[in-house]
Amino acid sequence: MQGRKQRADSLVNQKGWHCCQFAAYVIYGDKSQNHGGAAGWHKQGQVVNDVNSADVITNGSHVGVIIRVGQEVYVYHAPGANSQNPIKAYTYANFVNYVMKNGTLRRL
Repeated sequence: MQGRKQRADSLVNQKGWHCCQFAAYVIYGDKSQNHGGAAGWHKQGQVVNDVNSADVITNGSHVGVIIRVGQEVYVYHAPGANSQNPIKAYTYANFVNYVMKNGTLRRL
């Protein structure tokens, strides 16, 4: 998990990552342009219930990668390749507040 967090930290404030490419890099360290296999990470259900059963939460155009380090749970949110918003890191509680406020990832 520490390796995942280091990779995710290195992408904060970057833009233009395809969501599946972002997830592949953070989870597996795969720097290729291959987006294949991402469907297997797309957890069904509500985002606020997924923290214990998913690596990735998504609605198809936005992706959050869930990373646990000790007792802390982080979500790295990649808005998508065409977004003007950069990749950001949230604690899980703050991410839930963000989701509830604007609904971006309310349902997958």
